[in-house]
Amino acid sequence: MRPPQLCRCTFSESGIVGKCSSFGTRAVRVPVVVGLPLTTSTMNTMSDPHRSSVKTELTADMVESMLHDDHFVRALWHAVTIDPMTGVQVVAPEGTILYGNDQAMQMFLGPTTRAIDYVGRNASEWSNPDAFRERVTLLNDIVADGVTRQFRGIYQGRQIVSTVYRVMAGKPPAAKTPALLIISRYVHGDVKQAHLQGLELRHSPDVHLGPLDILSRRELEVLALIGEGLSLPQIAEVLGRSPHTAHDHRKAIGRKLGVDDRVRLAEMAKAAGLKPTDAALRRVRYAGEQRRRAGDAPA
Repeated sequence: MRPPQLCRCTFSESGIVGKCSSFGTRAVRVPVVVGLPLTTSTMNTMSDPHRSSVKTELTADMVESMLHDDHFVRALWHAVTIDPMTGVQVVAPEGTILYGNDQAMQMFLGPTTRAIDYVGRNASEWSNPDAFRERVTLLNDIVADGVTRQFRGIYQGRQIVSTVYRVMAGKPPAAKTPALLIISRYVHGDVKQAHLQGLELRHSPDVHLGPLDILSRRELEVLALIGEGLSLPQIAEVLGRSPHTAHDHRKAIGRKLGVDDRVRLAEMAKAAGLKPTDAALRRVRYAGEQRRRAGDAPA
């Protein structure tokens, strides 16, 4: 029996790769499937032996055996699914929800939503038909080529980045079938902080604006620029309008949202990851949902 090959692990935001002197870069990777990439400070600490007592040397066999250990996988799954900031779904290629934690359902459908009410149902029941068809096409692309992708979108007025993996679902002796594991997180501000290195990041062609749906296209552009820290004269210049017009848009935004403080408006824009180009995207609403009107209570 050959001794395990010693490898030195390289830590990156896309996972852990074991490099072995006798095999080059081994095809042993622990992906950051939990959607919680290692931070730069954590990676620096783990990779510098003078800064930490944490060992950075593992064997490739050890890493591989962890991924085949039921106790390790169950512990990892438990840790991910109970994280209050992480949404987890397992979805069939045709859009049926096979599993979802409450966090995922609340991210996309509202704060009072319970996963138990949606598991086993198809997302077409509550989704915009055009948006649903486009998402199913994307899911089937991942099933076909097996390439993990990330998606950025605005739901309930909050920016969410989802990482989608192809997995095999099923319990022996039945044959396993392809499914999609979707890990979702809120991202405040610049989406680049959640973009995992090496993965394609796609942007949703539509937005679910939640409380921001009350704003006009121009007002959304102004709010996005407020979130970027621009002054009213700067906003007027970017939009090719007069400072007086920019001021009027700013007052209308505050009146509609019930928020007159510029700092709070900027925070709302950052929570949505709002960019001026988002204002032109197709707005979607869920089944039974109506567009907000001035005077409606915020969600």
